[in-house]
Amino acid sequence: MRDVFQRVKLDLPLRAIVWLLAVTLGVAAWPSASPDSSPGAELDPQEITLERIIDSESLRKTGSKIVGWITGGGNLDDGPLIRPYGLAWDGRDLLVTDPGAGRVLRIGRRGKITAHSSREITSPIGIAACSIGIVVTESETGRVALLDDDLRLVEWIAEGLDRPTGVACDEERIFVVETGRHRLLSFDADDTAATPVLFGARGGGDGEFNFPVAMTLDRERMWVGDTLNFRIQAFDCGTVEYRRSFGGVGDSPGEMPRIKGLALDASGNVWVTDAHLDLVAIYSVQGQFLGHIGQSGSEPWEFSFPAGVAAGPDGQMAVADSLNRRIQIFGVAPPKRKGPAR
Repeated sequence: MRDVFQRVKLDLPLRAIVWLLAVTLGVAAWPSASPDSSPGAELDPQEITLERIIDSESLRKTGSKIVGWITGGGNLDDGPLIRPYGLAWDGRDLLVTDPGAGRVLRIGRRGKITAHSSREITSPIGIAACSIGIVVTESETGRVALLDDDLRLVEWIAEGLDRPTGVACDEERIFVVETGRHRLLSFDADDTAATPVLFGARGGGDGEFNFPVAMTLDRERMWVGDTLNFRIQAFDCGTVEYRRSFGGVGDSPGEMPRIKGLALDASGNVWVTDAHLDLVAIYSVQGQFLGHIGQSGSEPWEFSFPAGVAAGPDGQMAVADSLNRRIQIFGVAPPKRKGPAR
């Protein structure tokens, strides 16, 4: 047996069966789980299951139909996934940035792939499905792109930035992490040409950043992966006022030597990918470390440079297992509700 989740051992044969079923079922509908909206619910690690692994080989075996626009030398000869990084859900479609291939993908529930690759989009990193379209950050070129549902370029929202990475949005705003300038930008979704609102500066104090790279939102809070301060910072989503931080430097699960991705599961717990420890750490919204999944490797439940993580509409959590050239989809059952006291 292997210790997959800290303090809890999962049965290896059961894990193998889950993985084989996932591969065998191929394009079968992804299992659903009823979301629970209670914030920071206690997580039972035995309720996490590996639902599916998406890689180039599995997409070929399921007969995935590839549509879309592949230009500028882009092709899928080496497989649809070269170095998947950023993830976002658009309904039940999974959106993927692949800086290794210089393209953006939409993977449908039953395997249909829409791909866009061109000389205009060369280093996509962050991605978010927003009210105005698909927003993608271009780290190397310092730009933020707006794509339509078919992943074609509509316009550049911003240019001249210093390493934009993470992106998130609500109905009114688009937030972008500008890693090289240690700050966040906020764009008006209805008027992206307007001057963005800037906040944050380099430092180690509350509300300051040191090479932030990831962020996510819920209705009340904004969560930012403050990577080289080795912590997560939480802000009020409306006022952007500092609320709390948690984390620390170290080489053990529960510490944060190299944050790459952030997402909130259906119970409100914070999932953090760590590309140095090759794991996903899970915290309550109060900052309590609940446990982790993964370790270094290429087997199911293992990671090599996990990057983006995204919460799906049916309770799934997708993790970009970047250097393994795949995406692992985990199911998270809602916490069991306690009955009335007797």
